[in-house]
Amino acid sequence: AGVGWHPDSAPAGSEGNVVISGHQLLGDAAFAPLALGDVVAGQEVLLTDSEGRTFVYQVTAVSEPLPISDASSEELALAAQYTAQSSAPELTLITGWPVDTTTHRIFVTAEPVAGE
Repeated sequence: AGVGWHPDSAPAGSEGNVVISGHQLLGDAAFAPLALGDVVAGQEVLLTDSEGRTFVYQVTAVSEPLPISDASSEELALAAQYTAQSSAPELTLITGWPVDTTTHRIFVTAEPVAGE
């Protein structure tokens, strides 16, 4: 379907960084709204795991596009930080940019909504 969980990241709803990548161009282009700039801080993201449980996260930040090739060492380090594990529960969504090609990556970070 064009969206996949990184198996080296935390499971949905648990402590740690849940990392999910999705296509903005291919397949069902589920992450096209990220590449189009339609996802902003404060919005909610619903994440459903393989057992049908739904977890609610709130977007905290959307990165500037980071180049895939010819990235500086600083840009590579920043991209690595987005996918690094943490002790705090968080969600990171990754997609290509711009919407009609893939020369860069965009990272969206989100935190669980309290009480969910």
